[in-house]
Amino acid sequence: PMCMNSSALQRYILLCAQSFPEGGLRDKPGKPRDYYHTCYNLGGLSVAQHPPGWDRPATGGTAVDEARFVWGAKSNLTPEVHPALNIRRTAADAAMAHFGQMECDHAVLLAAA
Repeated sequence: PMCMNSSALQRYILLCAQSFPEGGLRDKPGKPRDYYHTCYNLGGLSVAQHPPGWDRPATGGTAVDEARFVWGAKSNLTPEVHPALNIRRTAADAAMAHFGQMECDHAVLLAAA
């Protein structure tokens, strides 16, 4: 079950957090835009549109498949990000697959410390 209101979060980010006309995202209206809040607002928007645990189609889905999670226009759709790493899901999956194949010997790691 979702622990957030996906639609309300998207509405807040798209209507209140955007800084017009210069662009960027901010913490709340009246605050200046900055890179930190732009990054994390976009991550939050993506998680709201691609909730963890939703049944992702094997193809990665399309705007039509994901429309049930997108507030407003289809052009508001963001790429899916890993909810903990805040990088694109495809990059996170590739990194986990790559590093998951490597041997991990805790004795070697502890000796290096």
